[in-house]
Amino acid sequence: RRSVLHLSLRNFCPSRDIVANIVSVGSSSMFRSGLAVVSAILLNSIAGSISDSVLAAVGVCTKVMMFPFSIILGFGTGFQPVAGFNWGAKRFDRVQESYRFSAITAFVGGLIMALVLIFLYAFQDADGNFTLENFSKFISSPEAANTFVYSIGVAIVTTVLCILLGYPAAYILSNAELCRSKVMVVLFILPMWINILVRTLATVALFDFMRLPLGEGALIFGMVYNFLPFMIY
Repeated sequence: RRSVLHLSLRNFCPSRDIVANIVSVGSSSMFRSGLAVVSAILLNSIAGSISDSVLAAVGVCTKVMMFPFSIILGFGTGFQPVAGFNWGAKRFDRVQESYRFSAITAFVGGLIMALVLIFLYAFQDADGNFTLENFSKFISSPEAANTFVYSIGVAIVTTVLCILLGYPAAYILSNAELCRSKVMVVLFILPMWINILVRTLATVALFDFMRLPLGEGALIFGMVYNFLPFMIY
């Protein structure tokens, strides 16, 4: 009774425009969460059919991945009302400032977490004890050095291709005169609704169906397909 906000069903008057805006904004999160649940069920079913140890390993990996993901998700959830309130108040300068701050903080935080995990695993053996044997094996093993160089090469090629394909697509999507269809925007966002593992398995199935070799070209294609939406948005 003492609150300045009074809720009443009499004041609830939804319109078609309001419902359409709510659905257009919230549908991506709904489909992403729903497909994530479906992909988790399929992944657990496949892992369980192999062995219990594989299923346990998948569960452990999922729990470990949820820790940094929860931090990023919480940070993004906190950013949404800041951007929404300032956008509604037409303080677009604050929206840009908060976006820059969030992007820089997320990048630095993700980099620090990645370096911490690399540091922990690099100086540990299979039993979790401190060791320098991993570095000695890496230096003395030509296969490890070749794998490292090959991985850097694949990363560079993937980044260049994502830039060449992503920047024109981002320009078209950001230009109201060139992009007048919401279907085009949905087609670019749609892959992000699906779990990355499911997308990778679907890419392998597509290459098998088209009878294409699963070589370096398929690897580059899958990497670009998975990371191109992140380059665009």
